[in-house]
Amino acid sequence: MYIQNEENNQHNKYRAICRCGGETPFLSNQKVNTVVDLICKHCHSYIINFTIPSKEGKQRKRNEENARLESDILKVFESLDFAKITVRQIYYQLVMNFDYPKTDKFYQKAQRMVRDLRRDGRLPYELVYDLSRNSLKANSYTSFESAAMLMVRACRLDFLEHKDFHIQFWLEKKTLQDMVFEVLKPYSIKLCVSGGEASDSYVREETQQLNYLGKPKNFIYILTDFDGPGQNIARNISKKIKWFANNDVVITHLGLNEEQIHSLNLKTRLSKNNNSSKKFDSEFSAELEALTPQQLQKIVKDAVRNHISDSELVDFERQQENQRELCVSKISTISIS
Repeated sequence: MYIQNEENNQHNKYRAICRCGGETPFLSNQKVNTVVDLICKHCHSYIINFTIPSKEGKQRKRNEENARLESDILKVFESLDFAKITVRQIYYQLVMNFDYPKTDKFYQKAQRMVRDLRRDGRLPYELVYDLSRNSLKANSYTSFESAAMLMVRACRLDFLEHKDFHIQFWLEKKTLQDMVFEVLKPYSIKLCVSGGEASDSYVREETQQLNYLGKPKNFIYILTDFDGPGQNIARNISKKIKWFANNDVVITHLGLNEEQIHSLNLKTRLSKNNNSSKKFDSEFSAELEALTPQQLQKIVKDAVRNHISDSELVDFERQQENQRELCVSKISTISIS
């Protein structure tokens, strides 16, 4: 279905209908009979192939190189089952699976193309992470009853409370924190995000929690890039934790490492020769973003499974849900006037 867009004199507006039944409006100035790909904004599960119909309005000659890149960006999401990813991960998937150059120039072009696809309505905003910035606001509710109900619904019991061990994860990249935390959340495992080098104050604060809990065994897992700065970050976090910890601590640099890079066939780059790479002797480097969301989450999940079985988690979640429903039924009878 075609609708002229009066607000934008550079594009025409269309509506594409997905097999799920949802309509996705988008902008395009491609020629008649050109096939334009887009992802359904409702189900995020299908790529729609829309043929531009006859119309009045501005049209331009199709740039085949850009059209191919647009299509390949959408195929990246399709290949990952439409998982949420960062622009950096989109770039790595394009380089590894679609033979694009691994250069800063192409990364900038991919960034612009992702931006334009989102603005035109062909790529849902919700599918791309941007955790480089944040905003702050105090929690507020419409009533105390609704606040109590929401808190009970969102509340999670501490899975590790009665265990004789504690687990903590450290992550270099802030942009990947949601993907990692999605795995750790059911286990009540804390994720510490350094965003680069971790200060003494930050590491001490997080290590104090281990000291306070007083567990006889503490397992720390660290995830960084496989390069000079990444290895330095892991090394320094390890040293600082051991310095501040009062109890037994077992620290594992979970990734990235050479074995993972080779076994997963990750894209690499030549290592930089600078001060931060003096203790890093590999000729090649790789970033965590080279992993797909599924690969990254599997690495994290496998580490957790060294200590907690899937059946333990299932039993815990069943008990937790029973207690939650009991609390909900009690709160629903309370009236605060």
